[in-house]
Amino acid sequence: MTINQPGDVIALVNSSYAADLFLALVTEFDVFTHLAAGKSLTELGIDERAADVSLTYLTALGLLTRLRF
Repeated sequence: MTINQPGDVIALVNSSYAADLFLALVTEFDVFTHLAAGKSLTELGIDERAADVSLTYLTALGLLTRLRF
């Protein structure tokens, strides 16, 4: 990544947090197994805001599809 402006530094920092989030969701919370069982992320002890951010991130990666009811 080339850093040309201040916003690029923020993007770099955010990308490292994103990798940490992904690893935690997969290894610590086993989120895909949990979701496959039809359970919500809040049942894992993840608060509603964190669950929303996590699902949005996994959807952006193309690993989940959010259904609208």
